[in-house]
Amino acid sequence: MRALGGDRAGEMRLFRLLHNARVTPEEMIATARAGALERVSGRHVLAIQDTTSLRDDGDQRSLHVHPTIAVDAADGALLGLIDASWLRRRG
Repeated sequence: MRALGGDRAGEMRLFRLLHNARVTPEEMIATARAGALERVSGRHVLAIQDTTSLRDDGDQRSLHVHPTIAVDAADGALLGLIDASWLRRRG
């Protein structure tokens, strides 16, 4: 949070945003997707998917995110997030 915020005030703004009950992961993904869809128009695009472990409590419970990003095939420019799904694993 500190690196993203830039200073203490920015860090607190991000903290408040992410802890606001009206700001959901689904809404953040939809907003990012809308911007990315504008940028991909007319381009040859690669959709790249990855898996990131966000939390593993060591007790066989974990939280993973599977983001899909759009990348321009010609120059490698990152065009944005086009989808993401969440997965909770037990066992």
